[in-house]
Amino acid sequence: MRDLKNKLTDGKNSKNIHNRKGKSFGYQVLGFGAGGAAASPHVADFMILAGGGGGGGCGTHGNGAGGGGGGMISSYCNACAAGLEFSPGTPYAVTIGAGGTNSNTICNTNGADASVVYDCGTRTSTGGGKGQQSSPSPHSVPSRSGGSGGGGGNPGGCAFGVGNTPPVSAADGGPQGNPGGPFASNSTGGGGASAAGAPGNASAGGAGRVTCITGSPLQFGGGGGGGSFISPWPGGAGGAGGGANSGQNGASCASANTGGGGGGFATPSWPAPAGKGGNGGSGKVYLRFPGDADISATPGTNTITTLPAPAGGCKLATFTVTGAVVLA
Repeated sequence: MRDLKNKLTDGKNSKNIHNRKGKSFGYQVLGFGAGGAAASPHVADFMILAGGGGGGGCGTHGNGAGGGGGGMISSYCNACAAGLEFSPGTPYAVTIGAGGTNSNTICNTNGADASVVYDCGTRTSTGGGKGQQSSPSPHSVPSRSGGSGGGGGNPGGCAFGVGNTPPVSAADGGPQGNPGGPFASNSTGGGGASAAGAPGNASAGGAGRVTCITGSPLQFGGGGGGGSFISPWPGGAGGAGGGANSGQNGASCASANTGGGGGGFATPSWPAPAGKGGNGGSGKVYLRFPGDADISATPGTNTITTLPAPAGGCKLATFTVTGAVVLA
């Protein structure tokens, strides 16, 4: 007769239950701590806008081209690009790029880059290229490439600057910009974040790129207008999205936090007077977090707002100066 008796023995610190085949199984009761779950990382959509390039000035001859708009990259409404992951307790640096400047009539600069540090690295957009500056040929200083390229022009037949330089792929939120207008007998407009600078005399800057990351459409990174040589051309208009106009009484500067390119100097008379191009506009950064994210931004100039419906209560961090974002 099969022995169905299961013997229960009490050992020193354990109990063994013997099965019908004489084998034993040890068991242990595990306890669970009362501590709360660790805070989880959050993924935020981003819009990173660099500073716009400075417009070209004029030494003693010719005219200046428009500066390129600041490079703009974004994951929002971009099926190819993922958001950026942030972990709790760490300050992540956010850098706002300054606009290109004009220290004298023939010395302007590219816009400065903008960037956001996150868990996996740093995402960067490139400053807009400066517009060509004019002085007696062959001393003209050519335009430069950047997020969007600066415009080309006369004298010297200087080429336009190339946009999306260095290249940013769609997976990283790009491309970030477009080329400036090609060479003409007068200077051309700078490239914009969504369109190239126009060709032809004293042409307009390229249009900037539209984002809806705030819940409403906003446009940034327009190229600066190209300068002209005496009448009948008054100078080109800045591209939509913050690009500054050219002008015969002095080029316009782009507004802060638009990423717009500065306007090129338009020559009002002959002999040509010296004149500066306009400064480019500084950049801007938006980070859009889920509504349950507990975030803060420094310094206090940067803000955290809760978006109304239909944005579903998302938290929007807006950076107009260099600072940091922290997830609690």
